[in-house]
Amino acid sequence: MFNWRKAEEHLTACEKEYSVIDTAGYLILNYVIDPLRDRLRKGERSEELYREIMGTQL
Repeated sequence: MFNWRKAEEHLTACEKEYSVIDTAGYLILNYVIDPLRDRLRKGERSEELYREIMGTQL
């Protein structure tokens, strides 16, 4: 139902974009991107996680 490869690619793109931004990017990485990445690595595949990943803005 959910395209997890696409979600992974989107999360990676977000990481790259926010990593080049100074303090604001650091905060986004630590408080938004990293927790989503951790949940994905741990094997979570919920609708909530998918929507949160895909809802992260570039």
